[in-house]
Amino acid sequence: MKNYIFTKRNGIHIIDLEQTVSMLDRACDFIQQIVAEGGKILFVSTKKQAQDIIEEEAKRCDMYYVNQRWIGGVLTNFATIQARIDHLVRLEDRQARGDFNRLPKKEALKLGEEILRLNRQV
Repeated sequence: MKNYIFTKRNGIHIIDLEQTVSMLDRACDFIQQIVAEGGKILFVSTKKQAQDIIEEEAKRCDMYYVNQRWIGGVLTNFATIQARIDHLVRLEDRQARGDFNRLPKKEALKLGEEILRLNRQV
């Protein structure tokens, strides 16, 4: 990172904008190459001010996006994340079939809350 610092003022590092532009151009070229070859791009921003635009642009170009909480392990522990997603899908299927109506109210409520929690997490 040291190579990209232009100067330091009052304890704040000022980045070198010329190098930044050069690297952004390289990143754009790389992304264009990936997309041209049929690859997918993951848009990520959990900042409130960028959530809407990330969603809009990702949907516009039919790509994936994360604009809420980033779940730890999504890239490095995907098997576990996938298991939770599968569990969520099974619960939602049971709810859609009306299986929850045959359960005691307390258990149905608990499963409904679990669906809400999993939807926020995954």
